[in-house]
Amino acid sequence: MDKRTLIKALAAAPFAAQPLLASAQQAPFKIGFLAPMTGPFASTGWQMEQGVRLYMAQHGTTVAGRKIELIVKDDTGTPDVTKRLAQEMVVNDKVDVLAGFGLTPLALATAPIATQSKTPMVNMLAATAAVIDASPYMVRVSMTLPQITLGIADWAHGALQVSDGQLCKVARSSILLASIPFGHQRKLHVAPVTRFLHIDRSFPSFPVGFALFSMRG
Repeated sequence: MDKRTLIKALAAAPFAAQPLLASAQQAPFKIGFLAPMTGPFASTGWQMEQGVRLYMAQHGTTVAGRKIELIVKDDTGTPDVTKRLAQEMVVNDKVDVLAGFGLTPLALATAPIATQSKTPMVNMLAATAAVIDASPYMVRVSMTLPQITLGIADWAHGALQVSDGQLCKVARSSILLASIPFGHQRKLHVAPVTRFLHIDRSFPSFPVGFALFSMRG
């Protein structure tokens, strides 16, 4: 191809791409929303979904000329299910963004898929500090464990309780840890204040399903 032909081709390229660009702008912007809608963490997933729908109701469902399509799927709070559904959303549903993730293991299971497919991933709740490093395509829009755990631990040091009719400072405490990064990191964040608090008993890490039992009390 000579220079003149190349220049003509380059000059015509923007006009040739206009129909494709217009078609892309008219296509819906698909958000693949993954959250635990059933199981012990169903309330978490429900609140996350309602928050998304409330925002859409207040701000509209069209962005840059594209209609937003929210695809909601229940991952049951199980990492293997989250990974499978995320892959289906990327491959079959052709989602533009993956979002949700009510627990750290769920976000970690999806991170490789986001990285491989170069799909933006919006972490809405998984709070383990290091989870954001699992994929360069992940962003966090909520909080991290240090933001909540350190505040509670600091408050517990100065908290007062009634004992035999008198006020006294808390001297002992018990901790329960979930056997996921979220739980282990919580213990690490409480550790700096153990010089003020005597940890009377540290329960072994328990599976996430233990939440069902603990809520009965």
